[in-house]
Amino acid sequence: MNTYIIKIDDLYFAGKDDLGILVAAIEKAKKIEGNFNLKSYIDSIYQEIRNGELEFQRIEIIKVSE
Repeated sequence: MNTYIIKIDDLYFAGKDDLGILVAAIEKAKKIEGNFNLKSYIDSIYQEIRNGELEFQRIEIIKVSE
């Protein structure tokens, strides 16, 4: 199963329970397993953008394993 992390403006997404919380350490980043879960997290982040709760210049999806 593919595993991903999300990077937003040089910080790492820490997880859905902590939505909006970004951390500097890659070790603390939320590891997202599977494409379906990745889409769910992206949808959550998009909702925060729509609500004006999150602004960014760059977002990256990084595949960390297969």
